[in-house]
Amino acid sequence: MKKFVFRLDRVLKLRRQIEERIEIEFALKNSEYIAVKNEIERNKEELMLFISENSIIEGSFSIEEIQAADNYIFRLEKRIKDLKVELDEKKKELDRVRELLNEAKKARKILEKLREKRLNEYINAANREEVNELDDINQKLEFNKERLVVKNLPLEEI
Repeated sequence: MKKFVFRLDRVLKLRRQIEERIEIEFALKNSEYIAVKNEIERNKEELMLFISENSIIEGSFSIEEIQAADNYIFRLEKRIKDLKVELDEKKKELDRVRELLNEAKKARKILEKLREKRLNEYINAANREEVNELDDINQKLEFNKERLVVKNLPLEEI
């Protein structure tokens, strides 16, 4: 019997490559998302640390010091707000790529299942062919045995 050939192997290979590329893109988008999330946390910690350090300091502050502290807090809060907007955008990008990845995996799995089904059909056909060949061989052996027995018998017994 001929060797098993799945006609859509090239398509399957292409779908695997596409899936791998999307996985790489997903990993990149995920790392960008995590980086923004970590930066938000760092800014929040910095803000809390600044507020806690400056709230326990006793003494008189000049208007410039108070304004500088207030401006610094305002900038940190604005930075955190801007980062949250960026985080939402990164989340949307991540979700979009995740959806693409799920679709790519689904397309690949469909072809893999089809390939597996065709391979099983091929194996079953090969097994049937082998059984038929073995039956033919057995029939020929039986026929040859009968001929051999008939040839070796004396004429009176035939």
